[in-house]
Amino acid sequence: MKVKIIDDVDAPSLEDKINNFIKDKDVIDIKYQIDSCQVNLGLVIITISALIMYKEN
Repeated sequence: MKVKIIDDVDAPSLEDKINNFIKDKDVIDIKYQIDSCQVNLGLVIITISALIMYKEN
């Protein structure tokens, strides 16, 4: 088993990255997490990450 972590700040973009990565893999599971952090002037940045567990074909 191998793992890959992919992250992005935009959900549709993350979906594209995940779909492109897994198209030739035998996926065991995908876990996701949403994180946020506050930076200067109260700006909040939200990051979505996915941990993909897979076997290569």
